[in-house]
Amino acid sequence: NQKAVLAVAPDDQAARNEKITPALRALAERNARGDFSAGGVPTSAAVTQAVGWKVEPSEIRPLWTLIKQEMNAQA
Repeated sequence: NQKAVLAVAPDDQAARNEKITPALRALAERNARGDFSAGGVPTSAAVTQAVGWKVEPSEIRPLWTLIKQEMNAQA
């Protein structure tokens, strides 16, 4: 069982968001049940695994809200 090696996270929140946003979109496309909380938001663990560093739920929620709005507008 290999442990994931975490990359160094960008210090700047804008730079972090630039990496987190595509990861959230990829999770949405994959749509694996284990990647989402009961509330339908990607879990910190799933996003952390996707980007390679620890992502806090407080970083995920606002970005996820924007992505969901985009997805709803396209539907």
